[in-house]
Amino acid sequence: MPSYSAAILRLYCDQIVDILFLKTLFAAFAGVVFSASCAVAQTVEQKSLKVSRYPERPVRVVVPVAGGGTDIIARLTVTRLSEVMG
Repeated sequence: MPSYSAAILRLYCDQIVDILFLKTLFAAFAGVVFSASCAVAQTVEQKSLKVSRYPERPVRVVVPVAGGGTDIIARLTVTRLSEVMG
């Protein structure tokens, strides 16, 4: 016959398991809700980006020093920006 303290310990352990299960379940539910909200936000953002194209005219980049590191970095940056911005 189990002692009184063993029964209390078993009940306490069962309660801890239940609490951990509920915390895990809540964390999973929160993750699903967060993922869904991110997907909705991304869809809305993509639709709003398709409506307005920025910039509407070409962007001119002025480099104050011809030649050297500044000119090379500016040319590489402008090339990449034109690929990204379209």
